[in-house]
Formats: sequence, C-alpha cells, structure tokens
Amino acid sequence: MTSTPAPAPAPKPTPTHGERDLTTLLSTLRIHMDPTLFVWMTYVGTSDAGPRLPLALSSEEGDDDGDGKVVMRLKEVRFQPTEGGGEGEPPLRTTTIVATLATAQQHGLDYEYPCRRLTLGVQSSLAAVGFMAAIGAALADEGISVNTVAGYWHDHLFIEEVKAEAAKAVVERVRDDALARQRQRQGQGQGHAAVE
Repeated sequence: MTSTPAPAPAPKPTPTHGERDLTTLLSTLRIHMDPTLFVWMTYVGTSDAGPRLPLALSSEEGDDDGDGKVVMRLKEVRFQPTEGGGEGEPPLRTTTIVATLATAQQHGLDYEYPCRRLTLGVQSSLAAVGFMAAIGAALADEGISVNTVAGYWHDHLFIEEVKAEAAKAVVERVRDDALARQRQRQGQGQGHAAVE
C-alpha cells in the first residue's frame, strides 16, 4: 500500500515593511526632484514591442536622499501588458517605456511628455492606504497631472516639466499640513494627560 505524500505547506506571506500610517507618511515626507528630464514612449506589436534599450539602474553621485542611502536612478521602466487581439489574431503587446530624454534622443525614438521625477522619500509600505490618493488629490486641485511609478520603498511622480516646481511646492504643502495636524494631535494628547 502506497501512501500519498502530504501536501506542501502553503507559502507564508512575506511581512509588509515600511510605514502604513497616513499622517506619519505625509508628515515625514522628503521630496527629491531629479534634475534629469524623462520622457514617455509606447510601442504596439505582436511580440516584444519597442526598441531594445538597456534596462540600467545606476547609482549616481550626489543623489543622496538624506538618510545615507543612495537613491537609484531610473533609466528605463518597461511594462508589457497583453491586449486582447481579434479572433484568430495574436494578442497585441503594448510596451510603455519611461526613459531619460538623452536616451530617447540618442536612439532616435519618438517620445512625449517631457517630465521631471519627484521621489517621495519616505519608506511607505506597499499596503499603505491613501498615501498616493492624498498627494494626487492635492495635485489635481492645482491642475497638475501626475504619472506615478511605485517602487518597493519609494514612489516616483513624473510631472510635466513646466509644472514640476509647482508640483514640488504642492507636495511640500501636503507634508506641512500633515505635520501641523500631527503636532496638534500630540498637543491635545498632552493636554488630556495633564487634566487626568
């Protein structure tokens, strides 16, 4: 009689690291504006669409975000969702590439949306709720578009070049408002402790 092997235990989820509290995320935010110009490109095809650009991440001197860690510069980001093709046709693959303007020009590629990258220097959890919504709403209120790329620890906002400085000021205002609310709550908590 043969015994059936016991099923392998289900993998345990990896604990989510980083900050989840919205007020803490917003009030401790550091904003770094990359001086590099980035552009967006898209290609559509039935196979891996787009040019074969090197996907390089390289740390660059002077890109310190203040906590002793060098922020990695994003050279290219690729996304390749498969779109449903017609009956009997191969599915189309769209490729979105975010690259430096210099890279696009060096390879003679068509591009649009020259933009600057704002890196939000707070270690947000991938499970944090409302962080990007709060920042996106504040930018929308000022008529500023944003294209977001979420990293493991930091989020990156790609803002139209002509509005990048204004966007940075908006995000700084969101941070300052959250910091004021946090201090107000802390003051109220101390007042209650004194009464008791």
